[in-house]
Amino acid sequence: GPGRGPLYAELLRPEGPIVFELFDEVVRTVPPGRWNEPGPTLEWTLKDHVGHLARWFEEGAEVIDEHGRTAAWRGLADGLDAWNAREIAAARHLAPVEALGRFDAAHERLRAAAASMSPAQLASPEAGEWTYECLHGHVRAHLAMVGPWCARVGWRVDAPPSA
Repeated sequence: GPGRGPLYAELLRPEGPIVFELFDEVVRTVPPGRWNEPGPTLEWTLKDHVGHLARWFEEGAEVIDEHGRTAAWRGLADGLDAWNAREIAAARHLAPVEALGRFDAAHERLRAAAASMSPAQLASPEAGEWTYECLHGHVRAHLAMVGPWCARVGWRVDAPPSA
């Protein structure tokens, strides 16, 4: 609508932010049998990273919905590290397809929550943390962490070395 700038348009374009095209190319191409292997980062598997992002999308949507009812922004009561550790542990039982399903549903839920905000609301620093950061920055940061491992997973071991 009128008054919605490029950031707003990028957040809400129908196919999602460009970063999700990268996510599809880098993450979705890894065979499910590799998602529970150690390696993408020191303590987390690929499935852990995807589950973590999904949970942040859910949390972002919940915070935005709550803000719509109360006009207040809330933070994490127990701090970032404790929240992350608790949420990763809670999602470890998920199969890769379940983690991706949760990621997709939560991504859409956060996009809908962001779309419900006015341009003025979306421009606030707090909304930026829960929309732009979750839908762009956070995903980009995790792609940078898992990308090299995902690329190595796709290498053919029987291919001759290139000169």
